Amino acid sequence: MTHADEAWNPPTTWWAKGVPSRLCGPRPALDGDHAEADRALLLTSDLEKLRDALVGALSPSARLFRLRRTLVALPEDEYRTVVARLAELRTSVGSWYIRLASSVLADAEQQWVDEDVRTEESVAYQYPLLAASLTTREQLEIFSARSAFPRTGEQGLMLAYTAAVRIGPDIAFTMRDKPDWEWGGDDEPDLRKYADMLAHFATGEALDVLWLHSTRPFVTAAFLAAADRSPREAMRVLATAEDDSAKARRLRDRHARLHPDVAREFGIAPEPMSTAFPDDLPAVLREPPKKTSGRADALVLSGFHEPQPMSLSWKDEERTQWASACAEQYQSWQDPQTVAEWRSVAARTRPKRHGGSNGYEFSHLLALAPEEVALEYLGDLNVDSGFSFDALTRLVARLGSPAVDLLFAAARVRYDESPALLMPLTGAEPAKLMARWLTGKTFQDDAWSWFDRHIDSAAPDLIAFALAKKAADRKIASAALRALAARHGAVIRRVAAEFGTEVKAAVDALLATPESAQVPIPTPPRWCSAAGLPPVFLSENRTALPESAVTAVIVHLMMCGGDAAHPGITALRDIADPASLAEFGWALFEDWQLAGYPIRDRWVLHGLGLFGNDDTADRLTPLLCEWPFESAYARAVYGLEALTAIGTERALLHLHRLSENSKIGTLSYDAGKKIDEIAARLDLTTDELADRLVPALEFDDDGARTFDYGTRGFIVRLDDQLGLTVFDAERGTSGAWIACARRKGIPAPGVKDDSALAPAAHAVYRALRKNLKSETAEQIRRLEHAMVSGRRWTPPVHTRLFIEHPLLSRLARRLVWATFDAKERVTQAFRIAEDGSYAALDDKPVTLPADAALGIAHPVHLTGSVPQWAEVFADYEILQPFEQLHRRTFVADAPENAAGLRPFVDRTVSAGSLLGLLRRGWSDERTRDGVVYRFSRHVGGEPWVALEITPGIPLGVHASSWERQTITTAALHGANKLSNLHPVAAAELLRDLESLR
Repeated sequence: MTHADEAWNPPTTWWAKGVPSRLCGPRPALDGDHAEADRALLLTSDLEKLRDALVGALSPSARLFRLRRTLVALPEDEYRTVVARLAELRTSVGSWYIRLASSVLADAEQQWVDEDVRTEESVAYQYPLLAASLTTREQLEIFSARSAFPRTGEQGLMLAYTAAVRIGPDIAFTMRDKPDWEWGGDDEPDLRKYADMLAHFATGEALDVLWLHSTRPFVTAAFLAAADRSPREAMRVLATAEDDSAKARRLRDRHARLHPDVAREFGIAPEPMSTAFPDDLPAVLREPPKKTSGRADALVLSGFHEPQPMSLSWKDEERTQWASACAEQYQSWQDPQTVAEWRSVAARTRPKRHGGSNGYEFSHLLALAPEEVALEYLGDLNVDSGFSFDALTRLVARLGSPAVDLLFAAARVRYDESPALLMPLTGAEPAKLMARWLTGKTFQDDAWSWFDRHIDSAAPDLIAFALAKKAADRKIASAALRALAARHGAVIRRVAAEFGTEVKAAVDALLATPESAQVPIPTPPRWCSAAGLPPVFLSENRTALPESAVTAVIVHLMMCGGDAAHPGITALRDIADPASLAEFGWALFEDWQLAGYPIRDRWVLHGLGLFGNDDTADRLTPLLCEWPFESAYARAVYGLEALTAIGTERALLHLHRLSENSKIGTLSYDAGKKIDEIAARLDLTTDELADRLVPALEFDDDGARTFDYGTRGFIVRLDDQLGLTVFDAERGTSGAWIACARRKGIPAPGVKDDSALAPAAHAVYRALRKNLKSETAEQIRRLEHAMVSGRRWTPPVHTRLFIEHPLLSRLARRLVWATFDAKERVTQAFRIAEDGSYAALDDKPVTLPADAALGIAHPVHLTGSVPQWAEVFADYEILQPFEQLHRRTFVADAPENAAGLRPFVDRTVSAGSLLGLLRRGWSDERTRDGVVYRFSRHVGGEPWVALEITPGIPLGVHASSWERQTITTAALHGANKLSNLHPVAAAELLRDLESLR
């Protein structure tokens, strides 16, 4: 195909990316540093010289393409002269090198190209360069069968663009197998260019290739772009695709909504629906918001308020918690005993002014030093030289006001931990920083938490900033006040009134100014099409939002910053059907996913949080675990915020599981922070919140669940081991299902079953089996941790959790329980009978006092009664969910443990057994190179133990040389000896250490 063929008109930018041609495209000018020398060479009468130059130009080929540029620019008579000499060389010399060079140089001589592309010497040197002279699909088919085409890399792209402008969309077939679409790394930018090239072709062949490789997000984005250009070909590909994944279904549904007439040609008719009249909708949803023409004049007032200095405002027990951090003894030297010794060590340890960086150790030293020493050397702690987070929090809690400047500076340096550091800090500067966070994205939730806590002290500073002369301060503070007004408007207006009528009027005017007068109205991104999204139905009459209203919803979502109180979001949630709204939010997310997750459009995750339900949480959670491994941790953090905003028990359960079980430490930490915030709002501990989130999996109080196939049914019951027992079921006279004969499992739907009910019920049953297995493992883990950590429950809570809950009750019946007095001494031990009553060791009934503290008995608590309890459980054939009665126990003050942890020093153990400590509640510490060198854990409160090993375990490296590790240090901190620990804590510590082999 040539430029004369109007069926193909390549983008003008493509010509510059390829090699100039005599046949088509713009002619280059005869200029440049080498132009005259190259012209002289081409026109030389010395054929031997020309021959040598052409052979030499084949490698590197840049010289050959430079000669071609010159040849293309020559006048016709000179061009013919050069062609004649090349023809003479082809005849007289006849070597492959000369033929190849002449065909590449004189691309208009297509008889040469036809001859050379078919040569038997096609495997010869530099054959791929012929791609620069191909003009027909026939030539390309012969060529691509003998040479990999197209290729990545600078030359590969240049030749591909050269072929594309000359041959056109017909080159699409070559991209089915080449380049290697699954290869990433440095080749990905080139692959993106090829995907864009195919999207521009938008032929059936190009769409087939894009669909074949659409596992790559950028290829999917290119497919969508091509689908917009060729809707019918795209519909053909989607309608005939064998892939029935969620992604394929979403693309098919999206395209069918965008092009309903084309979809009907392929038998994919969009579901008919009625559309709501715009007048029936709230005004804010009738059309996308528009920027108002007027805005309030900026009023500047000063002198009514002085910026407040920074200070600390502690919550209950918060200062105590901060002060208890970093409770370990100072490690680098012998522990100082006197103030003089502490002062001497501090003088030697303080960070050097020029070079060196030991701020981490120095912060530990000051955190533990006597207060007078800490105050004396506080100015030497430069946070830029590094510091320990725990040490800093302890130091601030101990010293109070003198350390606030250091705390604020540390928060600015340790960006990822700054929200936690700033929570107790008040004053003008923290208020300004939080206002900036509130109107941003990264720490918006943390800013809300801070303002919820400090609004009374922050409001005066914010008002002063909003009315200040400095435009930047005024802009940030004004936006923050408008945002805060929805939650704290009464406080803001009260504080403004206390400053006088002028300030009050200014603040009232500021808060009354429409948001659209201040905030730019965003434009939905190209990948986001309102027409392609599933309908949002009104709850009242099941009519769908018109397209203009859907666009308005998208714009409001882009503007709201995740705030459910945003007027557009509030109006939508008041009138929309929740299920269709959740499906709309997920489809919007899928479109963002298909577009390759553009970072500027992370507002989509706000949509999941505002519109999502349990299904949304189930779909989102696996992605949160994948994203950190795709270098998208920030996206995962936004996903955690979405789970938090969904707020259902299922969503919070997923959030809690991530905090407990995520393999990514930072994700676990961030999820834990969210759980802590939710628990604090509910006035619960995180364990109490987790108790409330244990799902019943829709089993009734008797542990049964029904599955309806229409013509037949099945009842599934939980057995004592939390396995599933399945029964056939028949409908009784009341219409309820009644269990009949037992069967192995629920069968797949048959032809006589209801076509809608049966497949759905079978899918739910399959999901139940999977969920029950994971839920059982999780609750067993939690119950064992409760035994070890000494959790206690009141009788009403214990009844609700362990007698009435269909899952937990079956686990609780397989354990020995006890009541404890105020000094943690066992007052009576019991088990839970099958009828939910309490039975003592002799099977006599047990009555619990109303104020009893109930917990799972540790073998240490049961002392001499363990064998008798084990006999009772054996008689009743009760299998325990984890080791309780047969748990190996140790007594801290036994003679064999008198040496404490010293016997474990110099012991050689396997790396696998050390990593197994992580499943027992231990934490690891790593060098910057990712080598684990220390394991540590708290043992019953402040005391903690640390093991240091050599040579260390490099994570991700499998080598026998790392399998054996030597324990170089085993130290107990915060307690002088094992016998000072709680007996259970000491027993569990020794059990962990004895597991190392």
